[in-house]
Amino acid sequence: MYARISLRTRRGAAALTGLIHALRDLPAETDAAVLIDQIRALEELKSAAAATQARLTVRFAATQRQAQLDAGIPAERADRGVAHQVGLARRISPHQALRYVGWAKILTSELPGTFAVLEAGKTSEYWGSPRQ
Repeated sequence: MYARISLRTRRGAAALTGLIHALRDLPAETDAAVLIDQIRALEELKSAAAATQARLTVRFAATQRQAQLDAGIPAERADRGVAHQVGLARRISPHQALRYVGWAKILTSELPGTFAVLEAGKTSEYWGSPRQ
């Protein structure tokens, strides 16, 4: 079951696409202090984006599960296909996506302090995620 895309969602996606273009069009700098400040700001942006992506993933998984339950799919099968869709969106394998969806659920519900630090851009997704 695929999620519907609303006008509001399209506007949000368009804003994110605009951000990608703005990043690509950053002026070339030669001043070392400016360059290091930009590197730091981009790292904070990546962390905040990772937190937002985790929150949206959890919301997506919940809405898909509910839609499948409403369609009469048995509860034990209601999560099927969610990881595949997340994997396609993130350009990762279904197995990696399944792990990611689980991690996102844990991060947002059981680790609020870690989530808040990630959302504030004060740590990287690497430190906020399980490592092998």
